Amino acid sequence: MGHKCILCEHESQSAVTSPFGHSIDLCGNPECRHMFVVDVQDGMGVCHQAKGVAQIRQEQERHFAEYAERNRHLLKDLMLRGYLEERFAVLDFGAGFGGLSISTKLLMPHCRIIGIEACENQRHVLQQQGFEVYPSLDDLPDIKFDLIFMIEVLEHIPNPVSLLSRISRHLSPRGSLLLTTPTGRLKNGDWGTGFGTESHLHFFSETSLASCLVQSGFRPPRYEYLRSLYPHPAIVDRWLQQFAAQGHQHLVTFVERA
Repeated sequence: MGHKCILCEHESQSAVTSPFGHSIDLCGNPECRHMFVVDVQDGMGVCHQAKGVAQIRQEQERHFAEYAERNRHLLKDLMLRGYLEERFAVLDFGAGFGGLSISTKLLMPHCRIIGIEACENQRHVLQQQGFEVYPSLDDLPDIKFDLIFMIEVLEHIPNPVSLLSRISRHLSPRGSLLLTTPTGRLKNGDWGTGFGTESHLHFFSETSLASCLVQSGFRPPRYEYLRSLYPHPAIVDRWLQQFAAQGHQHLVTFVERA
């Protein structure tokens, strides 16, 4: 039986089987060409940490030590670009171990930082550390955010258009969403970097992510290489060399409401 693209509802066709045995379809719409896992079951996209609170604290310390410098450079870059200011309301969607939330609080202590994290134990650790963290958008207080982080999250979401449509309604009129996701298919047709994680449900191209964002109430995205986002600049240097022929190896964009 045929499937329809989760983004544009155009007919899709079988494209490949993932390394984890998931059937992946390719949208037949030339203005979309999205790749996605078919027959998604409940919980397939969630990266739950099957660890106790003490173990998660240890993982958090290790993760923060590894990414603290990266996060600091990223946040200073955002400040210089005007995306982050003191007393902004910031939403860290898919907060994980809380590295961005912690770094933001250290650099800009008067920002209001709220997290969304599906993993109960990770959420509990951050709450114990004084952060305001909720399991889903349904639980958020009724406020508008000046900046929303969605770092390596969208590829795990069963229905990206539905989620992003709700996210757009939580942005202030001049607020911005910083979104990153692994590329599924490059401009030259080669496979991207998104297939190595079992919980990835979507494999975006530049075209399909743009389609997804516009359908969700955002302006068309402009993709860029944000050097401060990566802990190892040599990775970006390699990607820049490949960009002309292949397109973006990783999709990074700042978007605003339409």
